[in-house]
Amino acid sequence: MKPKMSNPFELFSKKYSPRIDETINLFFHRKIAASTGIRKQLYLDLREYCLRPGKRIRPLVFLASFIEYSRRNAKIDEAIKIATALELMHSFLLIQDDIIDRAMLRRGKAALHIVAKKKYSKYSHNQLIGTDIAIVMADILFAVAIEIISESKFAPIAKDSFLRIFSETYERTAFGQILDILYSRPKFVPPVEIAAEISTEKTAYYTMVYPALMGYVLSGRNDANEIEKIHDFALPLGMAFQLRDDVLGVFGKSKKTGKSSVSDIQEGKFTLLVAQTLAAISKKEAKKFIKLLSLPQKDSSDIKYIKKIMSEVGAYENSIHRIDELISMARVKLHRLSISKKGIALFEGIIDLIEMI
Repeated sequence: MKPKMSNPFELFSKKYSPRIDETINLFFHRKIAASTGIRKQLYLDLREYCLRPGKRIRPLVFLASFIEYSRRNAKIDEAIKIATALELMHSFLLIQDDIIDRAMLRRGKAALHIVAKKKYSKYSHNQLIGTDIAIVMADILFAVAIEIISESKFAPIAKDSFLRIFSETYERTAFGQILDILYSRPKFVPPVEIAAEISTEKTAYYTMVYPALMGYVLSGRNDANEIEKIHDFALPLGMAFQLRDDVLGVFGKSKKTGKSSVSDIQEGKFTLLVAQTLAAISKKEAKKFIKLLSLPQKDSSDIKYIKKIMSEVGAYENSIHRIDELISMARVKLHRLSISKKGIALFEGIIDLIEMI
């Protein structure tokens, strides 16, 4: 029996994730040391929140792209600072997500608005003080991410190109989030194509396309053909990433995945699984399905029924088939990138991890 080969991206993560976390820690250490009172406590809370264990997938995709396209000219220490800024921006979005979804937990601990409510309710009769403060704490993360980027020692032209993609990233993601809000617990049967648009705008570009592009342009390169090739490789991979998440969010085992298998249903999310289900049933059945999905509170029988319909129409099998298609597309497109064999193996590692379901 051959020994199991280590995944190159997992090895890459083991090497660079601790350096990202160390940089986050040092950055907040300086902020905390220079602060007093409430400001100091807010920085302490933000540091704890941002250092909670996570995959660090977006900063790692950025770093992989940057290192590969920089080759021997890579400014690794400076790039890790940028990766840190991207992770802080991810925390910024997670804070927003938890408030929008009324989530209680994030990465195994209390969501930040819950933390803020416990700590700061003694100051005010405002029942929403936790949410109010968490929103502004997210704004602080946005501000300090820009601070880190502005202080990085990259050529102005490369940094300008990076910032254009950086701003486009969060603008596009915001529109995807708005679509997600509009079509969660919908009042009518939405067009099935909306689910794919939400997946693409909110996740696929944010998770894979833009981090890879940011790494590329910050390396000092700016070839339109290569940018197109990166896009063509990363987009199906990002779509597969989201569809995999959708499947695990309904059919996964919580103990294995570390996430709830009922939260998407409880929140009435209009996922690709839901869209596939609606496409396979009659208009009358679709209205009943959406009405049930949109209930503000669902008991175990409601959730069981929704999962049963999804299973019966083959939404799970169709999703797995679509993931396979997207993965295959990404593998083909990957080999068209102008990167080394080591870089190909590294990105193959990302594909392998997404393919495992």
